[in-house]
Amino acid sequence: MAFFTKDPFMGTLGLTDPIASRTGLNAPFCQVVRGEDPALGAGEFVFAQVTGANVAGQTISSITTVNGTATVTTGSAHGLQPGAVVILIGQVPSAYTGTWTVATVPSTTTYTFVHGNTTLGATTTQGTYTVGLIQPSQLCALTWTMVGGAPVATVAPYAGTANTGIPFGVSLIGLTVGQFGWIQVQGVAIVLTAGAPAANGAVYTGTSGAITPTAAAGKQIIGATYVSAVSQVIGSGSTAVTLTSTQALVYLNRPAAQSQIT
Repeated sequence: MAFFTKDPFMGTLGLTDPIASRTGLNAPFCQVVRGEDPALGAGEFVFAQVTGANVAGQTISSITTVNGTATVTTGSAHGLQPGAVVILIGQVPSAYTGTWTVATVPSTTTYTFVHGNTTLGATTTQGTYTVGLIQPSQLCALTWTMVGGAPVATVAPYAGTANTGIPFGVSLIGLTVGQFGWIQVQGVAIVLTAGAPAANGAVYTGTSGAITPTAAAGKQIIGATYVSAVSQVIGSGSTAVTLTSTQALVYLNRPAAQSQIT
């Protein structure tokens, strides 16, 4: 979706833009802003830096181009979402090499990106790719470190299984390691989910930054409630967005994990 904010220091700001450095935005460390989306309403967002390492991709079987859009076929399920960032390395022709944003995911073993070169042929050397550590709509853990006497918020996908006091947020876009971005901590968010959630259902931690409606002792997330099932249409008219079969709306109120509430 298209969250934006009007900040007295930073002016009108799109919250779905990746940022290479904090100084490029002139944002304070740990800046918190209130943003709005025409369909999802208002929310609150924390400015955080991605830490850790980007993720190795699957084996590439082929890359082809039709009308400036490349289709990558992988040897096994890639697990990508539209909006994920992929970094292609070592391809021939070399025009495929670079950093791209996933446009569509036609199947579990294909994804597309737009490069605009209508004369580019298929790859003769497949190369490899890595994936930005954070994908859109992932459940993320927020942690803090001190830099130059100031607190800096850092973020990574949540992959734990134990209770934790670490606060959670949800990523708006795909981000690579070292980038800064806005992580939603309050309001209605689009979140990756497993299972078949229903409105007003409890939320539990899942795997690989996803959540689940399946009850599990010690994994319930407080401050989070399902708002919708998967595959819902959000908004109306030309700006409407259809959620995928692994996305649902969740209301966040500065969520964190604790033991199951019964």
